[in-house]
Amino acid sequence: MVAFGFIASMGEATLSVQTIYFQITLLILLCGASISVANEVIVGHLVGASEFNEAYTRTFKALWLGISITLIVVLIAYALKYKIMDALKFR
Repeated sequence: MVAFGFIASMGEATLSVQTIYFQITLLILLCGASISVANEVIVGHLVGASEFNEAYTRTFKALWLGISITLIVVLIAYALKYKIMDALKFR
């Protein structure tokens, strides 16, 4: 909240850029976070069933899957950065 107030004190244009940046960042992080939440449910069931080794193995598989998908999304966003910014340009 303090950072948002600091950005807002810099002016309207700076605040709008920060807002757009924040939304794009959340979109990129959404893929990894969704895999993490899904894995949390699966691991909870495995631990409840006393399948600790399977839960441990599945956690690291989900970690690598989340990192890989996030990296792919970041590379796509980087490759399309000019198109994204042109689409968001104020007219």
